Amino acid sequence: DKAKNCDFSFAGLKTSVRTAVERTIGLPSAGPGDRGPEIGQSEQLRADIAASFQRVAVEHLCLRTRTAVSWARQTHPEIKSIVVAGGVAANKVLRANLESLAADLDMDLVCPPPRYCTDNGVMV
Repeated sequence: DKAKNCDFSFAGLKTSVRTAVERTIGLPSAGPGDRGPEIGQSEQLRADIAASFQRVAVEHLCLRTRTAVSWARQTHPEIKSIVVAGGVAANKVLRANLESLAADLDMDLVCPPPRYCTDNGVMV
């Protein structure tokens, strides 16, 4: 297990995404006369970068969840559920990956229905 703890940050990932967007999509422009990729190609590149971000973020969250479960079971072996709530719980890809992880760990994944998975920032 590569995770030494359950801490996580997406700062490095966000920086990598920003750099990829600037380099790949041409923001800022590489020089005079450089228009960057065509519009359709630019939209596909953005979708590819977003999908890559999601894939890495989900892998990271699943790795940290696996580590947290392992540590929790050392002192509380009776734990049978992983609970995910808030805005992140609305993400279908994350839910599917956590379902698979929970099954692999012989646990239940408990999530509210997506319509109740909102970000607290919405309430401000």
